Amino acid sequence: MDVDGGQWTPIVVVVHACSWLKCHEPEAFLVALLNSQPMGFYSPSQLVQDARRHGVPVLPVDVTISGWDSSFERIGASLRPAVRLGLSLLCGMRDGAAQRIELVRAVRPFTSVPDLARRAELDRHDLQVLADANALLSLAGNRREARWQAAAAVPDRDMLAAAAIRDGTPALGTPFEAESIVADYRAVGLTLGRHPLELLRP
Repeated sequence: MDVDGGQWTPIVVVVHACSWLKCHEPEAFLVALLNSQPMGFYSPSQLVQDARRHGVPVLPVDVTISGWDSSFERIGASLRPAVRLGLSLLCGMRDGAAQRIELVRAVRPFTSVPDLARRAELDRHDLQVLADANALLSLAGNRREARWQAAAAVPDRDMLAAAAIRDGTPALGTPFEAESIVADYRAVGLTLGRHPLELLRP
């Protein structure tokens, strides 16, 4: 209230509305702030960590599901939705590529990384961004496997692409947890894994 007779000032109205939303609709609060990035105050990592501490389930970026913006997603019979992270959070992701992914995915689901690359007209850069962010997990497996398949999906004249096409996908080991956490921060700016300091606590 202001000093002129009990009227709500605009800033008080905004603060009250944000506080109510964060308390009663934390999923909507998180989605709204993630889709308003960059804000210059709280980073996506801080927002996601706080939401998860308050019981909001957060799902990773997945090229077979995610849109450009973060969104709601139902999980089983739960009355509260989860938050699915959007492609806009990926470092280096271009909105034109994301738009093509959404358009062709609406026609029919992707069956493989080459199918994704061909139908969405993705180049090496686009596929590398998706692979680095682990957004190809449902199509290609872990980050290492996804990078290999991304190299083969867009034929080029370099030796890696030629080897990937000729030899198929080799048996690549799963990255260590610390490697995955570092890769998450590098590619998405946040991790849905453990906090990095938890690796050092023992």
